[in-house]
Amino acid sequence: MTGMRCSVCGGAIDPGARFCPSCGTRLVGQAPARSRFMSVLFCDLVESTALNERIGDEAMFALLAAYQDICQSVVDEEGGYVAKFMGDGMLAYFGYPVAMKNSASNAVSAALGIIERVRRLSGPGGAALQVCAGVATGWVVVGDAHASPAARETMAIGGTVNLAARLLAATRPGTVAVGDEVCRKLDPAAFTRSFLGIHPLKGFSNPIAVWAVARAQASPSRGEFIGRTGALGRLMATWDEASRGRLRAVEVQAPGGFGKTTLVRHFLAQAATDQEVYEIRGLSHRRDQSFGCLKPVVAELAGLDTAAPPEAQRVHLAEFAPGATGEGLALLLGLDPTPVAPLIRQERIRRALTDLFGSLVGAGRAVLFVDDAHWIDPDTQALLDGMPSGNFADHPLLLLATRRPEGEHLWAGTAEVIDLELFPDSEATAMVDALDREERLSPETREGIVRRAAGVPLYLEHITRAVLERPSTEALGALPDTMVEALLERFDRLEEGQSLVEAAAVLGPAVRVDVLARMLGQGQHEVADQVADLVSRGLFGQDSDGTIAFDHALIRDAVLETLLSSQRVDLHSRALAAYAAVAPERLEAEPATEAYHLLGAARPARAIPRLIEAARRAIAVGNLTEAMAHLRRSEAALADVPPGRGRDDLEMLTEFFIGDALVQTRGFADGAVRAAYQRSLELCLASAGGSETEFQIVWGIWAHMLVVGETATAARMAQRMDEIARDLPELRVLAESARSVNAFSVGDFAVQEEAWTRTSALYDLGKHRFQAVTYLMDGLELALLFRIHGRWIAGDEPGWRAAMAEAAAHERRLALPFLGPYIRVFGAGAHCYAMPESDIRPDLQAATALASELGQPFWMMAGNLWLTAARAQMEGPVATLADQEAAVGLAEAMGLRLTISFHEALLARSHATVGRHEDAETLVGRALAAIAEGQDRVYEPEVLRQKAEIGLLARPDDLEAAHATLTRAADLARGSGARAWSALIAGSQARLLARGEGREAAEDWLRRQLEGLVRPGSENHPAFRSAAQALDRPV
Repeated sequence: MTGMRCSVCGGAIDPGARFCPSCGTRLVGQAPARSRFMSVLFCDLVESTALNERIGDEAMFALLAAYQDICQSVVDEEGGYVAKFMGDGMLAYFGYPVAMKNSASNAVSAALGIIERVRRLSGPGGAALQVCAGVATGWVVVGDAHASPAARETMAIGGTVNLAARLLAATRPGTVAVGDEVCRKLDPAAFTRSFLGIHPLKGFSNPIAVWAVARAQASPSRGEFIGRTGALGRLMATWDEASRGRLRAVEVQAPGGFGKTTLVRHFLAQAATDQEVYEIRGLSHRRDQSFGCLKPVVAELAGLDTAAPPEAQRVHLAEFAPGATGEGLALLLGLDPTPVAPLIRQERIRRALTDLFGSLVGAGRAVLFVDDAHWIDPDTQALLDGMPSGNFADHPLLLLATRRPEGEHLWAGTAEVIDLELFPDSEATAMVDALDREERLSPETREGIVRRAAGVPLYLEHITRAVLERPSTEALGALPDTMVEALLERFDRLEEGQSLVEAAAVLGPAVRVDVLARMLGQGQHEVADQVADLVSRGLFGQDSDGTIAFDHALIRDAVLETLLSSQRVDLHSRALAAYAAVAPERLEAEPATEAYHLLGAARPARAIPRLIEAARRAIAVGNLTEAMAHLRRSEAALADVPPGRGRDDLEMLTEFFIGDALVQTRGFADGAVRAAYQRSLELCLASAGGSETEFQIVWGIWAHMLVVGETATAARMAQRMDEIARDLPELRVLAESARSVNAFSVGDFAVQEEAWTRTSALYDLGKHRFQAVTYLMDGLELALLFRIHGRWIAGDEPGWRAAMAEAAAHERRLALPFLGPYIRVFGAGAHCYAMPESDIRPDLQAATALASELGQPFWMMAGNLWLTAARAQMEGPVATLADQEAAVGLAEAMGLRLTISFHEALLARSHATVGRHEDAETLVGRALAAIAEGQDRVYEPEVLRQKAEIGLLARPDDLEAAHATLTRAADLARGSGARAWSALIAGSQARLLARGEGREAAEDWLRRQLEGLVRPGSENHPAFRSAAQALDRPV
């Protein structure tokens, strides 16, 4: 049967080949447009118009043909693709149609090669010819612009193409001009650069820094070698064995980026001389060419000037070629035009290469290093595989290769395989340290780099360099451009598997095979076979539950970067359809997954409610960072929703839940919380109102205003909740709970108890538990917490203890972790009003630690505030004053006003005790001024008592002022039913009485006062016990 042949060169083509193995012509059909990170080369023959006028059209045609032959040859050698010739100009792509690890390096090398060879191409009359070139690297959209073979043109669109063209205007004859992006990607050991200045380029709004690049002459320096000590030791041991006359073979195997080549080059630098090492590089663009990777090796060994005429090269090759190898080597390099049957040709080349290697190795020890062996062509593979069993078996020869898992084994059954593992954190950290010698990166940033690179050395290097280059940007979270090509190159040759890779990237970090198959429109078994192949090649991993994932998250990021917006929309739409058909329960259970695909499918109005639902669920389990991430995505998606009532409703919900989430981390007093709630309320009031949505928003505003001390507004919000709840009975429990809190804040304990009773009667755990997710507090638990404080202040010991026990039990029934810090901090706070009956400090410390663990700074602050109050009561002001000052100062800075008057008065008392009387009176005066404005009225009697005590410490003889203040405090406490405050005030009054009438009279008076205050069952209330000891131990 007659095989296929290339329409350009006539060479034989294997079935399924994408390129001609002889000339490299692309054989596939029309290439669809896609986004690609690649390099673009423009080059131009300098002053060709004037030259044409001097030499005439016929000579110019011949000259341009020779020039274009050079361009085509050099671009092919470097793995590029000539997109088109434009007379004396050429446009070439590197990294398309086949991805490259570093296309910029190949493009610059090609540009320099064209300049060097054209310089030797003399024009008529011996005139020297010069070329200038521009190279740019970046993202472009590339594909075939026409379907017809006759008109087909591979077109690339984007700023990268424009920049490469415009750089020609900024360069000089005989030079290659590049911008900053290309400079960052070039190895300084291989290329030098010189600054050509900042140039305004047509079509670019900002001037561009332009550099001229040239080949480096010095030997490349090697950076610090990190880790891999075990693998290095095994290579050294094997080299010792080979040096004693025993051929040894080793393969270093690992996925891309693990440092295989770095390890081997470090080993060779330590163990062998340059004269003992012969290197073969597998080249991705030559893997379809017979002995393709050996052509540049032979040309370099022979010292051929590839710009010289073929006849001159043949003569030079004949002088170099040992024995009878010349004929075969000339066939390999295309220098012998004699027609030879393919099988005979291949055999002559094979024999010549075998003899060449034999003469090179000779009797001395040697290393044959095959880098990137997964890219060598089958003929080279067969040649190398035969070496251990052939004439080389008794040579002191080390056969050494690096290979990825997807390649074929070299020297199978003979070679020792060294598998490289991921870097442990210690070695990863050492590598970041070596790159950041000046210690510009914070410890947190270094940890983030190590975490994101996940043990892959290449990723560690590129991410670190990217962050060091752009410290003011979010480089740590971005995909460095220098990595994109290295990542994409791993998947670029999958051919029919490309659609599977793109679909998997869109589906997410963990991919179900059944959903993937449905999305691709293929059978599940067929897709499973493809996946198994990718897993075996180390490109994907598979979990025990059957889901698959990319070998590294950064590879998925790179694949997603290549998708055009239209492709993304289509793939996300197909993903939604696949889930709906195969796993609808997944979308219901994971609203964030559905929202991700809805956003990708350009359906933001449907995505936002799912993002909000995802945020609600995250809040419920205390994952506030995740909740805020969902809400910020929702906020960003609003820009794509058309204006109107529907958009306003979505914004209203988004802002409300942003306020909800921020409350947990910043507290109600934060300005961002207020702004979110206020915007939500504005949108709500602009609608018809009266809905549960409005109730949610009003609740948030109520809580915010209560905490920041705007009690009048909080009262109006509570009244509005009452009105809404009349039509929505399920909300009554929350409205009554809010009413009980308002009553406490103004010291109306009777109303508080009435509201508490109604709250308790209305509450149903099954019905109301999940209201806490929306309202960030359970209605019953909230009422219980404030009842703890209310019953304490009212002097009701049984009620106080019952409320504490019920609050703890109800917390366990709720099983909502995010509520824990609030419940435990505020529930324990009442112990701090007087000398506690037991040490409450460990409980408050544990509650504060829980807030830290859950990422709730507000409750960390509140917990520390109550903790310092407990310490002041138990340890005294001298030991705790500095901590009290810090805690109260932080609370004031965060805008907290609820309960702050009590803490300010306690701090003022500590100031006075250590003799800082002016500070004390200023602070207690500030607390009373806030109370006069309606804040914390429940604490007014206690604050007045502390004012009297502070006055006595400052002015011990001013008994009249102290008496007047205490009398006013006692009247307020008696009027509100605050029996605990009354008891403490009585203790202070007894101390005053003792100074005038003696201790015995004071003790008798105090006993009678306490007997009149104590209710049955409340004899052991901390306030009464503390008051009874007031003459010996002031409260």
